[in-house]
Amino acid sequence: MKQGWELKKLGEVANVSSGNSAPQDKELFKNGIYPFIRTSDAGQIKKGIINSCVDYLNGTGIKGLKLYRKGTILFPKSGASTFLNHRVMMNIDGYVSSHLATIKGNNLIVNDKFLLHYLITVDARDLMQDIAYPSLKVSDIGLIPIPIPPLSEQERIVSILDQAFSAIEQAKANAEKNLKNAKELFDSYLN
Repeated sequence: MKQGWELKKLGEVANVSSGNSAPQDKELFKNGIYPFIRTSDAGQIKKGIINSCVDYLNGTGIKGLKLYRKGTILFPKSGASTFLNHRVMMNIDGYVSSHLATIKGNNLIVNDKFLLHYLITVDARDLMQDIAYPSLKVSDIGLIPIPIPPLSEQERIVSILDQAFSAIEQAKANAEKNLKNAKELFDSYLN
């Protein structure tokens, strides 16, 4: 580990908790405007930023539920989705299913995007007590060791990674466009 970096447990640099139990009454979702994020929503994104979800609660539906703020990282902790290692960061305020751990960094110590990039490298299988029953305790997630460089270094790392991932996405888009163009050219020669 580099000089000036510290090795901490996730629970020392972030608030690690669990989402809310999903309301079961369909009436609580009728005309809903408040996002209720589930593991399936995280699965649509896989890794990155989540801006929307399928289900929205109404004012009655959110009563008694905890609101999670933009910048909260979602980490599947129960069910088959745990093995998929999806990691997303909320880009909206919303309510979260109890099948997801919620992780919000202490921004005096850790940059949320740095934390997201690091947590993407964590394989949930390494944290499980019993692979036959895919489930993680919030307390076990809080024990994940994480190297913590100074905030300025975290921001530099995030900038480099964001540029690299942006270039990868652009390359993928270009490859898909080239493949489509090649297919159209091939089809035109066949005709």
